[in-house]
Amino acid sequence: MTGLPLSDIVSVTVTLDPASSSTRNFGALLILGDSTTLTQDQGCVLYSSLDEMTTAGFTTSAPEYKAAALFFGQSPQPSTLYVARIDTAATPKVADRVATLAAASGDWYGVALAMATMPANADVVALAQVVEALSPSRTFWTTTEEAGALQSDSTTDLAAMLNAANLSRTWCQYSSTTPYASVSAFARVATVDYSGQNTTLTLKFKTEPGVASETLTSAQYKVLAGKKCNAFALLNNGESIIQEGYMSDGTWADTRIGVDAFQNGLQTAGFNLLYGATKIPQTDAGMTTLKATYDNIAQAYVTNGLFAPGVWTGPTIGALKTGDTVPDGYYIYKPTVASQSTADRAARKAVTMQIAAKLAGAVHSSNVLVNVVQ
Repeated sequence: MTGLPLSDIVSVTVTLDPASSSTRNFGALLILGDSTTLTQDQGCVLYSSLDEMTTAGFTTSAPEYKAAALFFGQSPQPSTLYVARIDTAATPKVADRVATLAAASGDWYGVALAMATMPANADVVALAQVVEALSPSRTFWTTTEEAGALQSDSTTDLAAMLNAANLSRTWCQYSSTTPYASVSAFARVATVDYSGQNTTLTLKFKTEPGVASETLTSAQYKVLAGKKCNAFALLNNGESIIQEGYMSDGTWADTRIGVDAFQNGLQTAGFNLLYGATKIPQTDAGMTTLKATYDNIAQAYVTNGLFAPGVWTGPTIGALKTGDTVPDGYYIYKPTVASQSTADRAARKAVTMQIAAKLAGAVHSSNVLVNVVQ
C-alpha cells in the first residue's frame, strides 16, 4: 500500500495470495521494551490481560507494564498485546529488530516503544520509516516529552523530525508527564469493529484514561499542530480531549487505519472466494462473481461509516467522472475480459478492477454566522 495522501484519493493494491490474504487483528499492539525491564529475549509474547503480565514477572514500575495498563484500560478492551525485548546498547538497532519481528509475525498491527532508555530521535525516525514500508501494513505510535515540541524554531525534536519525514503511518503525541500516552490513543481506535454499523470513529474529542492532560497556550497548540503532533489537552470548559488526531504527515489516523482494514477485507474476501470455489472462470461472468465479493466488502464499509455518498473529486474511473455523485459511497469499475492482455490471460489473472470510494470524513469544527438587527 502506498502512503495515504491528504486528498480524497486513496491508492491501495489488493493482492489475492495467501501471504497477504488473512483476517488481521487491528486491535493488536506490539510493545517493545529493553533489557532493564525484561530479563530475557522473549521474542513476541502474547498477553491478554495485566494479570497475565504480572504472572509473567512484570512489575508495576516496568515501562511495558505501565504502557499495557493504558492499553488494557480502554473499554471495550482491544484484544491482544505482544511484548518483545530490545537491547538498545547493541546491534541490531530498534528499526532492525522491528523488521525482524514483522517478518516473524503478521499478527500485530501497531507498535509502540516502552523503554527505560529511549533510542535517539534519529533511531526512532528510522524505526518509523521501517514501519512505513512494512507489508502487511502496520502503524507506529510514539510519545515525546521534549520541550522542543512546543517551540516553533525547533527542528531536532522528535515531532518535528517525524513530520519532516512525511510519515503517514506514525502517530506522535506530546505528553509532559505520561511517556506512553500514544498507547492509549492506539487502544481507543483499536476498539473499532469494522463489521458493525456506524462503528468507525475520529480520535479527536476522545479521552485517554490514565493519561494526564496538558495545559497548553494557544501558541503552543499551534506549534504542535504545525508539526502534526497530537496532545491530550485540557480545554477551558474543564474537559480533556485528544487534539487533533492525525499521523505525522497530517493524514487523519482513523482514515489511515480504516483504509488499511478495508484493504485487508478485500484481500481476505477475494482470496477466500478463489480458495473455496471449484474455480472462478476467466470470463466476464467469473469477473462479475469476483466483483460481487468486493461489493459486499465495500458495502460493509459504508455501513460502518468509513465511506458515504458524496461527490467524486478524483480522476475518471470507468463510467465515473470527476464531479459525479457517488450515490452508494463507492463505485467499482470492472473492465471486460476481452480487454485483457494476452500475457495476463495466460497467467490466469483477473481483470484489474478499480474501486472509487468516498470517505465519510468527520466534523471537527463548526462555524455559525449570526446577523442581529434592531
